[in-house]
Amino acid sequence: MRIIIIILAVISVILTCLYVRDHKLIVTEYEIKSEKITSPVRVALIADLHNNELGQNNSELINAIKDSNPDIIASVGDLMNQTNDDYSVMYSLIENIVGIAPVYCSMGNHELNSGNMNIIIERLEDLGATVLAGDMEQISVNGNTVLIGGSSYIDFDNRGILDEFAESDEFKLFLYHYPELYIWMLQHYDIDLILSGHTHGGQIRLPFVGGLFAPEQGLFPKYDAGLFTDDAATIVISKGLGSNSALPRINNPPELVIVDIIPAD
Repeated sequence: MRIIIIILAVISVILTCLYVRDHKLIVTEYEIKSEKITSPVRVALIADLHNNELGQNNSELINAIKDSNPDIIASVGDLMNQTNDDYSVMYSLIENIVGIAPVYCSMGNHELNSGNMNIIIERLEDLGATVLAGDMEQISVNGNTVLIGGSSYIDFDNRGILDEFAESDEFKLFLYHYPELYIWMLQHYDIDLILSGHTHGGQIRLPFVGGLFAPEQGLFPKYDAGLFTDDAATIVISKGLGSNSALPRINNPPELVIVDIIPAD
């Protein structure tokens, strides 16, 4: 009986440690080089919050963004859940980070499917964010000219701004929720950096293997998280900050991504 109690106690401690770890925010940094950049540009990438709160009123996330000292904050969608009309967590986060750095947003499938996307866009812009819904904007960052664009939905018959966007000679930063479009289309476009989310890092991450499942990619997806360069374009995929699934994130803590864009040697 004592052995069983000890075993159960050990299992309980392990599960508690795993739970704490899987709910503690991590910061992942990537670096890319570009001949179009003359001084470093730092981008903070947030994705897939799904109404999650990391610390009271997302204080842990907000402080991590502030501590990273970004030049741009990029949000690539699914900050809320389409089945919940309470968007206060999303709005509170945006309200608290617009003073850290300029915030640029693209929409995800949850905003798109909520039936309230126009209301959400209007409110985010009222709070001081710039929502890129099939458009682009030329900005100056640390002496660099950056063309930043984004869209909520693109397919083979509706390529939106892509052709015009890719023709620019400036450094091109594109915000798009779904990395699957990179596989099917975007990697062939001359886009310097694409920022995405959607995969939740595969939801369950297996040691030495990676994510278990991602929408549209199925089991053991290649493009579940990280930095990839194929053909013409580079993409960084966030594991995200929350989940809308009843299935918990396992071995997969919420992630704030920092991308440093630096001059090529």
